[in-house]
Amino acid sequence: MSGPDERVVDEPELVRSYSAPAVAPEPRDPYRRSSHHDPDLRPSLHDPYLRPTPADVLPRTVTGAQQRFTPSPPQWDNARVIVSVARDRGLPVYAAVIALATALQESLLENLTEAVDNDSLGLFQQRPSSGWGIPDELTDPAYAAGAFLDGLVARAPDFRELPLWESAQATQASAHPQAYAQWEEQAAAMVDEICGE
Repeated sequence: MSGPDERVVDEPELVRSYSAPAVAPEPRDPYRRSSHHDPDLRPSLHDPYLRPTPADVLPRTVTGAQQRFTPSPPQWDNARVIVSVARDRGLPVYAAVIALATALQESLLENLTEAVDNDSLGLFQQRPSSGWGIPDELTDPAYAAGAFLDGLVARAPDFRELPLWESAQATQASAHPQAYAQWEEQAAAMVDEICGE
């Protein structure tokens, strides 16, 4: 019992939920620049990168005449980085094809460490003056691929329904927008080969 001069303070009741154990936050993914999460882009139980179907790799009809060349080992390495970044982000295989076709058009998969065409750098000829990043970032293939993919998701969210060149152009704002289309088949073949490794 308490008297008139005694103050009763109820102890707060601590409630612990056992539905989700406390875990340390995951380490920051070096390939991910944004925290944008599109539920339609979450990885599924079926990883399309393990065995992509023709529709995964090239869901649309190829547009126009196509270019081909034989990539060097460093160019293949840069292509693998692009595919890896797209996969790690849970993006569809077609996003990797768009990114690879864009890098083929912009640099033939050569990591441009010296600025060209004003201040364009890296695999995607991204410009520091346009807000893509600083030179050291843009010449890091993983960063450059991530920056491109961030732009693709933000500027062409319906990229799966668009012709490849339209998605690339929405992201890059090139003076030659349809030039990306000439690399569709090569990009699709390279992505398919990388997925099969």
